[in-house]
Amino acid sequence: PALDSARVSDVQVSAGVALLAWLSSINVFLLVFNLVPAFPLDGGRIARAVAWRVTGDKHRGTRIAGRMGQAFAYLLIAFGIAVALRGDTFNGLWFGVLGWFLGQGARGAVAASEFSESIDGVTAADLMDAQPVSLPALTPVARAREEFFLRYGWPWFPVVEADGRFVGILDEGRLDGAAESATAGEALDAAQGGTFAVPGGTSLEVLLGSEPLGRLGALMVVDGHERLIGVVTAEQVRRALAAR
Repeated sequence: PALDSARVSDVQVSAGVALLAWLSSINVFLLVFNLVPAFPLDGGRIARAVAWRVTGDKHRGTRIAGRMGQAFAYLLIAFGIAVALRGDTFNGLWFGVLGWFLGQGARGAVAASEFSESIDGVTAADLMDAQPVSLPALTPVARAREEFFLRYGWPWFPVVEADGRFVGILDEGRLDGAAESATAGEALDAAQGGTFAVPGGTSLEVLLGSEPLGRLGALMVVDGHERLIGVVTAEQVRRALAAR
């Protein structure tokens, strides 16, 4: 009776049983549908993991699962058309729209995988300016203003200790608010230093999603001892992206 009530058959059951049966049938359908090995469904993500394990290539695994998702989407659209031609226009349209959305998601996954593969292997060390102008931490504020900010006309400079260790960014605003007897190291906000530092092996894909890079327009590239070895700018990232 519960199954019949879920299928809206003419059976004598209580409203609560009918509702529970209907909800159960919907959830079972969603579970089975979501396990179809077609990306971006959960079954497609499982298929991607399996393909990744077999091929050893994350991007190839994503493309395989994405192609399966596109194939399933085409089948779903074709099924929707067939249902609509049989007279059930509403359900046919529903299946067609669902297939279209799944196809878009699968197509996006394939495109994103191809893009990620095209920029794979490019790092911050490959793009950076290896001879950046840096400001010694012990430089007096007055001298920093005259020999760096006024000379170069830049809004900020990376500050380094005597051993080359990067300690932070000194922008012109903090310089103006510092006492004349203070040093560059004392004037900067040291707590923000690590925000703008990345290892040389940081991938181009990670750089593209970096919020500090978008905020400052550059990131400081440091080695394993936190020594400044270069500066990579947003413009260098854009050029590398265009070249790829």
